[in-house]
Amino acid sequence: MSNNRRDFLKIFGSGAATFGLGGMTYSSCSSIADDSVSSPEQILEVSQDGAIVETRSRKVRGYRRNGIYTYKGIPYGGPTSGKNRFMAPTSPEPWAGIRNAMDWGPSAPQPKTMGVYLNAPVNPDMNPFSRGFTYHGSDNSYGEDCLFINVWT
Repeated sequence: MSNNRRDFLKIFGSGAATFGLGGMTYSSCSSIADDSVSSPEQILEVSQDGAIVETRSRKVRGYRRNGIYTYKGIPYGGPTSGKNRFMAPTSPEPWAGIRNAMDWGPSAPQPKTMGVYLNAPVNPDMNPFSRGFTYHGSDNSYGEDCLFINVWT
């Protein structure tokens, strides 16, 4: 490999052009973003009578945030512990009144070495927003009876 000024200028020139264009693109995007984007106001609606829906097992109450209805921890199966272990799932028992569906149901017991619990890198093929659906950050809500579903609509 010969070290001469022409090779140096080819390499340096292409690198400078790349960084220059990248910087120009970044600055033009940031100026557009600064001028035209404002942070939206967060709206959370929770009430005794709002966001109530009927399920097969009776009614559940969720909440609405920025127009999205959220229902968390809705049982879709009966208990899976004790005599029901290793058996086909059963239907959940109907409950009386309206069940609050505003918090996550228990997660299946698993070691903390599983994926996001160690802040491991997220699979690049995975949608970056799906972490909100798979990990809820509750370290003390584990149990064998974990047939609960969360719904956003």
